[in-house]
Amino acid sequence: MYAEITAAIASIKALAEIAKLTSDIKTSAQVLQETVNLNITILALQEKMSVVLTEKDSLLQEKKELEQKIAEFDHWETESARYELKEIALSVLVYTVKPGADIGEPTHWLCAKCYKDKRPSIIQRQESVKSGRFYLCPVCKIELHFTPGWFGPKKT
Repeated sequence: MYAEITAAIASIKALAEIAKLTSDIKTSAQVLQETVNLNITILALQEKMSVVLTEKDSLLQEKKELEQKIAEFDHWETESARYELKEIALSVLVYTVKPGADIGEPTHWLCAKCYKDKRPSIIQRQESVKSGRFYLCPVCKIELHFTPGWFGPKKT
């Protein structure tokens, strides 16, 4: 982009020189030739300015995308700080809202896999079966089958 700006400035200087020469020219042939030279220089300048403007637009779009990613990251950092990893049954881990961190939402569990991928997904109860309950993450489709609160035989 610096090269295009430098070239544009050089073209502007050339235009100034051509304009100065035009005032000193006596014959119409010389005026015609200098007019052609001036038009060529103007076209080259327009092309260079178009390149600079395209690059500027591209950089502005990239800046906007980066700002969006930063905002999403900041939001995730704030949101994820509200949760903690909990074992709700033997070897069944989910993220739950930390005590005192709820914001008026119902009690819920977040899928541990999706949470690690920064895609919070609320685990949904599907059905009850004889051996316990069946839960499903709607995003990654992981299935949880367990009896809530069962942590296995007591260790002695």
